[in-house]
Amino acid sequence: MEEKSFSINWLDDLKEKADIVSVVGSYVPLVRKGGKYWACCPFHAERTPSFCVDDTMGFWYCFGACHEGGNAITFEMKINNIGFHDAVKRLAAKVGMKLPEHFGTDSRQPDRDKLYDMMIEAARYYRSKLAENEQAQKYLKDRGITERTTAIFGLGYCPDSTGLIKYLTDKGFTRKQMYDCSLLGERDGEYYDFQTGRLIVPIFDPFGKVIGFGGRVLVKKEGVAKYKNSREGILFDKKKVLYGLNYVKKNKIGNPIDDIILVEGYMDVIGLYQAGIKNAVASMGTALTDNQAKTLKSMVDRVYICYDGDFAGQKSTLRGLEILKKHDLDIRVITLPDGKDPDEMVRDGVEPFLKCKQDALPLYDYLLKRAEEGLDLNTASGLAEYVKRALNVIAEADVVERNVYLDLISKKSNVARNRLEAVLDQTLQKQSVTRPEVDEQKELSPTELQENVGYVKAARYVLYYMMKNPLDSDRLVDAQWLTIDTHKKIYDYLIKCIADGRRPDPSSAYDLDGCDKKEIDAIFGLDVSFENEKEYFDDCKNFLRKRYLEIRKDELYKLYRVEIDSEKARKLAEDINDVIKQLKGLK
Repeated sequence: MEEKSFSINWLDDLKEKADIVSVVGSYVPLVRKGGKYWACCPFHAERTPSFCVDDTMGFWYCFGACHEGGNAITFEMKINNIGFHDAVKRLAAKVGMKLPEHFGTDSRQPDRDKLYDMMIEAARYYRSKLAENEQAQKYLKDRGITERTTAIFGLGYCPDSTGLIKYLTDKGFTRKQMYDCSLLGERDGEYYDFQTGRLIVPIFDPFGKVIGFGGRVLVKKEGVAKYKNSREGILFDKKKVLYGLNYVKKNKIGNPIDDIILVEGYMDVIGLYQAGIKNAVASMGTALTDNQAKTLKSMVDRVYICYDGDFAGQKSTLRGLEILKKHDLDIRVITLPDGKDPDEMVRDGVEPFLKCKQDALPLYDYLLKRAEEGLDLNTASGLAEYVKRALNVIAEADVVERNVYLDLISKKSNVARNRLEAVLDQTLQKQSVTRPEVDEQKELSPTELQENVGYVKAARYVLYYMMKNPLDSDRLVDAQWLTIDTHKKIYDYLIKCIADGRRPDPSSAYDLDGCDKKEIDAIFGLDVSFENEKEYFDDCKNFLRKRYLEIRKDELYKLYRVEIDSEKARKLAEDINDVIKQLKGLK
């Protein structure tokens, strides 16, 4: 755990000085009401404020859909999508606390702060040279990029191979530092500016620090790449970076977003931003990576992928879909007409692009549409090939999605569903994929699960821990996970105490109407003399959540089997798929 880098006393001092209202209020507009502060939750979309900040107890909690909660450090972590170490560093800087001497020391790494300072100076140099080059200015003007947008994104120009070296040397930076951060290239023992003659696009980390540069040629030359990114090094790791993420995060504060649009290049992000679409990021022309997909998943559940409409862009789309699918994201594919890219689509107005986004296809709809390409479905051979492709596509889907798409494939091909199922079974066997059969699932009924020993044990400990540690609000559970009445009533009592800012009184639980006194005795009589209480709590919490999802899945399956209305059946299928994705996330 990173927390071992700090003493408990030092962290307690930080939490005390980092006033929770000031910390949260710097990101979210708070309104005082009833002795507490309220706002719409910054972590999910809502219209009625359910996000509560308690300055007396030093914690925040969402009583709405997401049930997130914690202290000043956990809020800084979540709002900025950073780790514990970085959150502590940011909070300490805000309150003026000196970090422990051992904090962040690593003899293997150069002074990162010095390198960040150098990158800022390099960006300033490039920015100052833009006004001196008419060709670069004309390029931006032709692409419709305004001066304001140019300033927001820090666009610049690199005029020659030595100017930056002299500028940074005069600032006290070494050539080795410049080379390590890919500001310089080296040929025959001579250093030169890595981006000579190119329009410069600063690349930022999620917090707005310059970590690299992208360069775009203004005059096409044979054998010269149109775009060139910084080499990977101490600050820049292209596998982890999504261009524009810092702008999305900044815009997200106080304006919760439901989705992110994934595009290919810098200019797509810049053009969309200028048009008012501020939730786009770019993979910078490289193949999407697992790290980038994880970053997207940490921010949203739905991603629209919108690569260029040309052949290369379509191939990139398919590669990106595979990565995103692995991380259980709700994927939609935006198809642009006539080989256009997103930047071109919005130059004369944003409406055409928004219409394409509205018409975006879910993952398997898009893949099935691609399965038709190049085939004449009016011929037997064309239909046969389509069926083969289509079944290969849905073989990767879960059981509910396959059931839905089998009907669609049957309708389009005029092949009976039972025959399609037989072929699909053969396809699945060839791919060594076990097809889950709904009717063969042997799950306990809700009543049986309620009496399950594992559930009772987990629920008792969760309630005991919450009673004992009411300030540990990042370890609250969802009320729906509890199914025994006594457990529900004790939970409601605990939440009310937390919301009212008072410490729960175990004896008061015995006064709650309709509670089983023996069950209360069992809860407060637990033997918890082991060391890792928090880890055990988290195990119990995950057990309860998984159990609830299994019950929910079983109930939805039963409704799905008997539903005759196609639209209602589709909605149930979507709900089941969502539950399955959540269950996969717990494994």
